[in-house]
Amino acid sequence: MDPKEFQKAYGKLVAKAWSDAEFKAKLLADPMKVFKENSMEVPAGIEVRIVENTADIMHFILPPEPSDELTDEQLTGAAGGMLLSACSIWLSLGCEACITITPINLTK
Repeated sequence: MDPKEFQKAYGKLVAKAWSDAEFKAKLLADPMKVFKENSMEVPAGIEVRIVENTADIMHFILPPEPSDELTDEQLTGAAGGMLLSACSIWLSLGCEACITITPINLTK
């Protein structure tokens, strides 16, 4: 499954989790099982953890340190603001297809 297809499939899981508390609990408890049940392949050796932002808790992803210098395009993207990605696996590998799931307001 390519990254765009994976993100689309993950978006469907998120939508279902928002409307189905039992499914949400299952997704949070065992995401790999849910991914497999939905034909979503994760590269071998990758561990998946799903955490939920709430009104009181916000999670930030600390990406791996780049092994090489960043390109001008990557620097522009990093300086341009923040997005919460549906897929930090491919984001950390340089995928440009990651989508914004939730806009956040840090001024509350």
